[in-house]
Amino acid sequence: MGRIHIRRSAAAAVAVLTATTGLFVGLTVAPATAAGARFLVEPDFGRTVPVRADGNGAAYRPLDVYFEAFGHELLGVKVAVDGSALKGFAELALPRGCAYTTDHLHELCSLGDSPSGFGTFAVGVRATVGAVAGRHGDVRFKVTARNATEQSSGAADSVGVTVGDGPDLAINDLGDEIKAPAGSTTALPLQVTNVGSSDAKGVSVFVHDEYQIATVPGDFSNCSYETYAGARRGVICTFPDAVVKPGETFVLSTPLAVTVPAGGHADAVYYGVGTLADGATGEGDWAKGTGGVLSLVKAVRPQGKAAVPDPGTDIDDRNNRYTTGLDTGIVADASGVGGTLNGTVGKVGKAIVGVRNTGTVTLSTLRQVGDPGEGTAAVYVSFPAEVAVTSVPSACKTADAGPEGLAASGDGVPHPYVCVTRQVLKPGQQMVFTFGIKPLKVLSRAYAGVVVLAAEDNGANYDNNVAKLYINAAKAGAKPTTPAPSSGSGAATATASASASSGGGSLAATGGGSDTTPMMLAGAAAIVLGAGAVVVVRRRRVGEHG
Repeated sequence: MGRIHIRRSAAAAVAVLTATTGLFVGLTVAPATAAGARFLVEPDFGRTVPVRADGNGAAYRPLDVYFEAFGHELLGVKVAVDGSALKGFAELALPRGCAYTTDHLHELCSLGDSPSGFGTFAVGVRATVGAVAGRHGDVRFKVTARNATEQSSGAADSVGVTVGDGPDLAINDLGDEIKAPAGSTTALPLQVTNVGSSDAKGVSVFVHDEYQIATVPGDFSNCSYETYAGARRGVICTFPDAVVKPGETFVLSTPLAVTVPAGGHADAVYYGVGTLADGATGEGDWAKGTGGVLSLVKAVRPQGKAAVPDPGTDIDDRNNRYTTGLDTGIVADASGVGGTLNGTVGKVGKAIVGVRNTGTVTLSTLRQVGDPGEGTAAVYVSFPAEVAVTSVPSACKTADAGPEGLAASGDGVPHPYVCVTRQVLKPGQQMVFTFGIKPLKVLSRAYAGVVVLAAEDNGANYDNNVAKLYINAAKAGAKPTTPAPSSGSGAATATASASASSGGGSLAATGGGSDTTPMMLAGAAAIVLGAGAVVVVRRRRVGEHG
């Protein structure tokens, strides 16, 4: 597996939405549905699948491919899968939404629309019965969309598949988020399973806090603890005599845990399993515990027989580590406010966009949220070229640059603005800004992109920072087109109540409510393989591989 690197990197979504000038982009790029719109495709790392022996190795393992359009939607997304290089030693699952084409190693999968332009496709792979270790081939993917083409470097989008014979330790995935209330200690129900084809001997298990909020309690003598930022943030425990046979699952005699201090905001925990060949590196100071010994305890009866390959080498590290958010009940989170405007060609309508506090704490910290300066939040909006902007709130001005992901639909040059507020926003309150816009032609599902920046926690939902204001316009006397749903956390369809101190905006209390979550490729959603089917989940990071 390589060395376990204990790292402290913020989520990718955080980086995209952090208000630093280096992450801002010019707004003269091609708009969403213009001719020549592009998206990027990034295949994931290769996978090793175990040989099929004694009833083991039958589970499919996902091959992932990511795609991203940076600010515009993708319509009619399809993925063609070419597994011809696997012939004779591996086979593919058939996820829901997919159909075989020429044979069972070729599939065409229809994913539907991606309003955000983000997505992950996965198809399962496993070795065939009788396949021998060492066989290798690449699975090729071709992602297409009805309204855009891939920006390709010329190399094929492929993921390698290798058949291996050896142990494969896997940690259970605790999910996107678990409850870890502030002021308490939460046990982590970790399980270690050998999903490979032979015995694993010598095991290490680690846990690490991500954002220097939680601490890791305990003082076991076969564990080393890392001190960083004034507290114990990580632990790695070793079990040199442990033998995990294929199909066996072990648990810790005392679960490892995390302690969140009173008032602690949302955090995340990084955890995993490896063999003793996987050491640990990190920025902090490591010290061995001085208490009793932590043990691994068998949780289920062993299945299958032991084989003879090297028991200290893990054949597939893609299932060894995960990152899970810690829901402490306290989080600073902001979301974009979009909605739908049904108007008439040539007549001015009110376009309302804004920011909503969807967290549990007041947003009062002033920070640099980009040009023109400090505020509690900034709302970036880009109107399509098919409308004329007739009036601009006093708190807003033309934007020369904006966060990555800000875009508008249609051809031509969009009209970008930024609105900065210094208003304190309590949980459930939103600040909205009303622009006057005049549609220049008949429009259906045109949209203005909205991206908000605020002082949010690492555990905030950064998917909801992006929203859309859909614009429909009919000729005078014609029936308006059917409105489309907003992709933001709330629709701004009514005049806000109280005036705000920032000028040019309106402050409204909207209550807690629930986020709007479109069910197909919403936000930075991911499509992953589950029980042979394609399902939609939020994109999460897995561990880095050293």
